[in-house]
Amino acid sequence: PSHDNSGKIVFDNDRITLDGNYNFTVGSFAIQNQVDVKGTSTFAYQSSLTSTINSYSRWRMTTGSYLVIGRKTGTSGREPLSFVDATSEFMLNDATLVVTSSGMKMTRGVFILSKHSLVNLESTNYAGALVFGDGTAANDMRLRWLAGSTLKLPKGHFIYNVTDPT
Repeated sequence: PSHDNSGKIVFDNDRITLDGNYNFTVGSFAIQNQVDVKGTSTFAYQSSLTSTINSYSRWRMTTGSYLVIGRKTGTSGREPLSFVDATSEFMLNDATLVVTSSGMKMTRGVFILSKHSLVNLESTNYAGALVFGDGTAANDMRLRWLAGSTLKLPKGHFIYNVTDPT
């Protein structure tokens, strides 16, 4: 069957348990309120569209889950994930984030680290980095480490391009 990008899923106060690897290849989704993804499998975001974390909403990857994400069409492509504003949150809670070699930029939201998490950056140059912010105050991405949390960042390029690092 033929698939197109016109579909959009709204996850609203959902708990998603991955019992196998899942590839999200077409369309987009929105995170509303709190959405938890758990399980020891991989959620691979491979769509060419941008998905959104809405205001006052949190996407929480937890309990051994893996998120693989990055621009689909290369280092200058569309960002895979958008944060509506400073109340939009992405949380790694004892989980793994893998950013593909095409990289991604996160702006306007909050990245929260909880428990023991891993961020694997597959970039081989700065063009494929994980970037927080774009150098303007309006698009600063905040990083929040919860007490007792650890982060392993074994490889890749990370750029912290915020105007107010507090």
